[in-house]
Amino acid sequence: MGDPAEYDSIRQVFGGLNRPNPLQFGSVKGLVGHTEASSGIVSLIKVLLMIQEGYIPPQANFGKINPSINASTSDKMEITTSLIPWNDEFRAALINNYGASGSNASMVVTQIPQLKPRASLEVSTGLSSGDIKYPFWFSGFDDRGLLSYATRFRHFLRSKAVSSNNISIANLSFNVSRQSNRSLDRALIFSCRSVDELDQKLAAFENGDKAVPSIAQPPHRPVILCFGG
Repeated sequence: MGDPAEYDSIRQVFGGLNRPNPLQFGSVKGLVGHTEASSGIVSLIKVLLMIQEGYIPPQANFGKINPSINASTSDKMEITTSLIPWNDEFRAALINNYGASGSNASMVVTQIPQLKPRASLEVSTGLSSGDIKYPFWFSGFDDRGLLSYATRFRHFLRSKAVSSNNISIANLSFNVSRQSNRSLDRALIFSCRSVDELDQKLAAFENGDKAVPSIAQPPHRPVILCFGG
């Protein structure tokens, strides 16, 4: 019952004669049946494999299109009937999941971005690495915990692990961001351009310099769960 509406919504957004190539579309249900609550996960796994392997698989058990779907050649959409290479420079796919309870969810999945060499990045931004300020967010239960964190991090900065591997300020900023528990009550937030400046700001916080204050986290909002259908 939902196929015509789902097809039409995809056609309105992605179809049409202005497309350079036909939009390939299909359903994972032909392979595994309708898996109810896990149907979206099955589609995600399929799309990830398609991006990784670089192929679009044919629609399983396909004979003819649902007669209730008002499909036209002007839609530039077609059901894949044979294995075709996915040779686009940037692979992207839409998972459109229509739930039996009336819920609908869409997710765009793309390949990972291709990182530019550092030299070309500096040319495009007009900034050298020394001009970029990198953010840091240190978290703790209280000011005492933050002070201990800052002291131990300064010991790490002076260790052979940093000096021998020539760890960059960008690398430090990225990893501190990933490992900080931002749900804790206190935070030390600032930005800096170099490892030396990072060490200086942590030292200033250790010495009680109010120019680098710790801040209290805003009160947590309650979690609200909404069940549709």
